[in-house]
Amino acid sequence: MSTNTDEQTKKDHQLASDIALLDKLLGVEARKPGKAAALPAAIRIIETLEPAGGKQVPVFPPSYAGATDQSPPVYDLAGVEYGEGEDTVRVKNSTAKIPRIIKAKLCAIDSPQSQANRMEPAFLESDLAKLVPQATASIPRRPDTEGVSSVFSLQHRVADFRIRLSDKRDNVSKAITAFAKGDCLPLLKTFPTSLIFGFWNSRGEEEQGVKHARILLARIDATDVVPCRRHSLYSGPYSKGEFAEAVLQRDITDEEAKKLSKEGFSAAPSDGLGGVLVNGAIERLALLSLSDIARLHCKPEEAESSDAAEIAPETKQPLLADELTNAARRYIFALAALAEAHGRATGSHRLRSGCELVTAEEVQDGKRKQIELKFDFRGAQPAEADGEALQQLYFSRERLIAIAADSIKDLGIQTTEVQYNVTTATLAGEIVASDQVAKEREKAEKAAKNAREKATKAEKEAVEAEKKAEAGTPAEKKKAEKARKKASDLAAKADDLEKKLSSSANDETPVTEDSASTVKTDEPTTPPASA
Repeated sequence: MSTNTDEQTKKDHQLASDIALLDKLLGVEARKPGKAAALPAAIRIIETLEPAGGKQVPVFPPSYAGATDQSPPVYDLAGVEYGEGEDTVRVKNSTAKIPRIIKAKLCAIDSPQSQANRMEPAFLESDLAKLVPQATASIPRRPDTEGVSSVFSLQHRVADFRIRLSDKRDNVSKAITAFAKGDCLPLLKTFPTSLIFGFWNSRGEEEQGVKHARILLARIDATDVVPCRRHSLYSGPYSKGEFAEAVLQRDITDEEAKKLSKEGFSAAPSDGLGGVLVNGAIERLALLSLSDIARLHCKPEEAESSDAAEIAPETKQPLLADELTNAARRYIFALAALAEAHGRATGSHRLRSGCELVTAEEVQDGKRKQIELKFDFRGAQPAEADGEALQQLYFSRERLIAIAADSIKDLGIQTTEVQYNVTTATLAGEIVASDQVAKEREKAEKAAKNAREKATKAEKEAVEAEKKAEAGTPAEKKKAEKARKKASDLAAKADDLEKKLSSSANDETPVTEDSASTVKTDEPTTPPASA
């Protein structure tokens, strides 16, 4: 028991020390004009990497579409050195001539946008999920298509249409508007990762144009590269001659011969980008802007009586604006440091097929040793003791988690899962003009009315036919069965249309006759009566 108490006391002392250290680096008092000039502007991390297969193996950067439909895909290269002559490459249904590239000074291996998208899912990890609000976004999709996504997979984050047009759009709009006016607390309580990785609400209404640059930037680049081409051949079971003789039993046309390889029936040669050989170095650069964190401010919320029951018991209330701001800055620092380390925590940077990067090695005293990453402060340098303490904190997952956990209590952040739902009515309203929606609604109402009238008429005809068939001929009984089936089918169609109308009235979804399930009858029905 004493051991557990001593351990907890030690952790509490460490947490208090870390909070004081971060307030000294990022706090409102420390970052006042004049004082801030003596503090570092950013933390820089540089990792030296190499392909998992070894330095002699080509690494595959992301490829991008060419300038036209008939241009081959390209890598993002800078400082390109061209050779004499041209290369012939395959493009869609043809070939093209491209300048021959000898080498390039720089090649982008992973962009800041891609790196952000790779770091953000760190908060789905079990020990980090409790530190941020968990949420899912759903949109209408086909029955066989998944329509639910974690908010950590949305490229535009809080500005993504799956959030901006959801049933919680008013709260989202208020949070973005508050942030634009200098209060980040509402956004922290909903989408703290949007502050870390950035967002641009280019399509909103009142809050349109709000743009926030990422606080944490990372990218991976290679220097002194040689682009490679790859060549492959798929060997199908048929030659043109054998397919013509054994299958078509006639001569094959040129168009048919092309389809042979396209469908995989015959050999299909292929060529394309084959990665790059790196003669220089592959480096991952990460920049955590302390200046940007120091620009975050919070304002105390005006508590309403109805909110009192929703506040977690452990939440520390109330806090002054400066206290909230300091807690917010500590929180973002901790989350950013945890996200930046996500790739290293998984053992490698697995970017795409043919591009898994590990820490580079060097030979020292005859032994292979991993190259240590570089950690330094940009701008003014902190006191030596503070710098060492900050570096130790930055690489301590346990201590960063403790800081974030303490901050969410101060800030009143709830981490229970929230759902953001987008309806078909909302999406249709963004695309279809309101007058068109009204026309479709009117058309659907007419279709439902006509369907019900047909069903009623068919029901009467079926009843009359069944009466005649009670003591009638086999032909009359068969006619009665067909009349009953027709009445049932038309009733089902009318029920379906009326159900869709009722549903659309609840969520304002435009419904057309085409959206109803198709009902087949043995006899043709009369066209709908004109309005």
